Amino acid sequence: MLKVRIFVKNENVYKDDNVFIDVQLPSVPRKGETIFLSEESYAELESKAKGNLEIAKRYAPKWFYGESFSVETPTEKDLDNLSFGDMMYVCDVFYIANNEIVNVIMDDKREVDYV
Repeated sequence: MLKVRIFVKNENVYKDDNVFIDVQLPSVPRKGETIFLSEESYAELESKAKGNLEIAKRYAPKWFYGESFSVETPTEKDLDNLSFGDMMYVCDVFYIANNEIVNVIMDDKREVDYV
């Protein structure tokens, strides 16, 4: 099993070192593949993002739902509408030199079509 660090895609930071989880996978995922996380994993990611309003703002408006869907700059009251539950597609895989962790950025849209 490989140690894989999962990040959530956002338009502000390539890899947000404040919002990630580590999981074990049997192989290196490829761009376009699907990874289903547990409810606990999604909750952990959301908790990390919601823990600081400045961090949560990095994920607006893409990851905000309900009445907060079109909010460009979320406030504390919008944090309940932050959800990564649709995130399941690998959009990038990257490595850091001299580090055995495989890093993966995930999104809610598949960027690669398979035949």
